[in-house]
Amino acid sequence: MNNTVRKITNAELASLRARTDERINSIITTPNMDIPLGTTVFYVSPNGNDDSCGTSPASPWQSLQKLNTTKLPQGSFVCFLRGGVWRGRLYIQNNVTYTAYGDGKKPVIMGSPQNGADPALWTPCNIKDLWKFHIGENDVGTLVFNDDELCAIKVLLKAKADGTLTNITTKQPYGGLEDIKHDLHFYHDLTDGYVYLVSPQNPGERFTSIEFNPHGHTIASKTKVENVTIDNLCLKYCGSHAIGFINARGLTVQNCEFGWIGGSIQYKSVRYGNAVEVWESCDGYIIDNCYFYQIYDAAVTNQFSIPQSNPDLCCSMKNIRYSNNVMEYCNYSVEYFINGVWEQNQSMMDDFEISGNQMWYAGRGFCTQRPDRGCAAHIKSWTSTNHAKNYVVKDNLMCLSDDMLVHVNSVTPNVDGTDPMPCFYGNTVVGLKEQKFGMLEQSPSPTAKPYNDETVAGLYDNVCKNEFLFVDCDEDI
Repeated sequence: MNNTVRKITNAELASLRARTDERINSIITTPNMDIPLGTTVFYVSPNGNDDSCGTSPASPWQSLQKLNTTKLPQGSFVCFLRGGVWRGRLYIQNNVTYTAYGDGKKPVIMGSPQNGADPALWTPCNIKDLWKFHIGENDVGTLVFNDDELCAIKVLLKAKADGTLTNITTKQPYGGLEDIKHDLHFYHDLTDGYVYLVSPQNPGERFTSIEFNPHGHTIASKTKVENVTIDNLCLKYCGSHAIGFINARGLTVQNCEFGWIGGSIQYKSVRYGNAVEVWESCDGYIIDNCYFYQIYDAAVTNQFSIPQSNPDLCCSMKNIRYSNNVMEYCNYSVEYFINGVWEQNQSMMDDFEISGNQMWYAGRGFCTQRPDRGCAAHIKSWTSTNHAKNYVVKDNLMCLSDDMLVHVNSVTPNVDGTDPMPCFYGNTVVGLKEQKFGMLEQSPSPTAKPYNDETVAGLYDNVCKNEFLFVDCDEDI
């Protein structure tokens, strides 16, 4: 096994963090990609004109709507001007590359419909310190203030059997807006379209920026995805997924930045939101050199649940690479599962590699608003079927979690009897003594193990050449 188990000081931890900060800076400043000669290129600028030809930096298009309603030639490139900001949703087209041109910061596509830092947009209610803003009926997952400095806390309601309501966030009875009393707690009333926010002064005066996370994906597709590259974009402020696709073949997401994603209601009182998700089958799914932060659910995920109505449906996930990314303040850095697979169903993950990533602070930040807080992990498989082969987790840094460091499990062996667990090697895992290490086993009923010398020394044969480091401090950091 040749694993290393040792204690590290706060100074050594700070050194690891400095390396991650250097990596973040490298991702944020990734240069423009080279576009092959003879390729059809469309340019998009906030100062463009949708009536122009769009094929020159001197005559760019302006809007996402133009891209969404124009049939693009296969093999073409769409280039967004660096420093530009667009609001709304982009529907990608197959066999097209979406990237950046010019100089400066990555082009930003926001789900937030507008900056709410305008006092005229907020109306005082007849309840002390309560203000309202008309946003519409797309459920808002949070509000983000002062260019990512802090966020609002969503009020979720749950009905009891007797019909009375409870505020899930505060665990207190809820009889109406007058029961929202804590600073920066908010309630989105979908019947009148208003966000009600607690603030001792007009929020438009209090903050220099207020962005909203409305329900809906920022980048979506109306068809199965084939041969799409998304490069050098910054995606922020959406209540669902920043990129959300059903079935994908040949999808590459690289050199991108993702921040403040999720928090909207998926159903009843369940909130959701991943930075990049492919649901159901995928083949050639690559996420490389991206920076993820403040994600309500997972930074990256491949997942599917076999419906009971169609138990013979087969899900194939293969040629997956999550590599060289930085993921921090996400509930899960990586989440995956194939659920509901009966004994002989051939659903399988094949050639799945998680490598070279730097993962920090699982379960912290925005995701602490989760009602189910306490399920965080850097790699989260849930206790599902999760049949897999050629599965590798290598050369990652997994540092600190509010719950488990890893939760990797398959309830049964593969259909052919082989081991579905990954080869887990060359990783550096940093945790606090006697907190949860988690699970790394094939078992129908796994138990979360504590993070101590005995646990990491007793891991099975596929776990080798890793460093298991214990932070030398008495309290969480």
